[in-house]
Amino acid sequence: MQDILKTWTDERAESRNAVQTFKAVFLTEQGQYVLARMLEKLKFFEHCENEQDMALNNFAKDLLATIYWSNESEKVNSIQLMNFLKKLIRRTKKCRTK
Repeated sequence: MQDILKTWTDERAESRNAVQTFKAVFLTEQGQYVLARMLEKLKFFEHCENEQDMALNNFAKDLLATIYWSNESEKVNSIQLMNFLKKLIRRTKKCRTK
C-alpha cells in the first residue's frame, strides 16, 4: 500500500497535467458519483481502526486534494471541496431514508 501511495504522490508532483485530468474526470456529474463511491470504499467517512484503514483514508484525502487543487493559488480550493462534500452528504442521507 505504501508503494501505491508513494507512486500516487510522485505522479501528483510530476505534472500539473495530472491535476487537470483528474478534474476533467471527477468534476463531471458521473465523475462525482464515482468519486463518492470511491470515498466510501476508501474509508473516508469511517473511523480508522487499523493501519490499512488509515492508509485508505489518507489515499482518499490525497485524491480529494488532487481533484480540488487550485493551480492559481497553489492550494486546495476548500470552498469547492466543501460544496462537493455537502452535496455528497445530502445525497447519502436521501438514499438512506428511502
